[in-house]
Amino acid sequence: MRNLCASLLIGATALLSGCNTTPIDKATIYYNRAQFPVQVTHDFPDTQGPIL
Repeated sequence: MRNLCASLLIGATALLSGCNTTPIDKATIYYNRAQFPVQVTHDFPDTQGPIL
């Protein structure tokens, strides 16, 4: 019984700690919507079609 409680506690801790392993500022790519087409055409000058 003691081993069952210990393994459940360790399992719950492992599952809950997995939620915060990657900070949101490193996992999310931020860009300026107004400048996005200009930035893409600057990065890829051979782009000919419209950028949606």
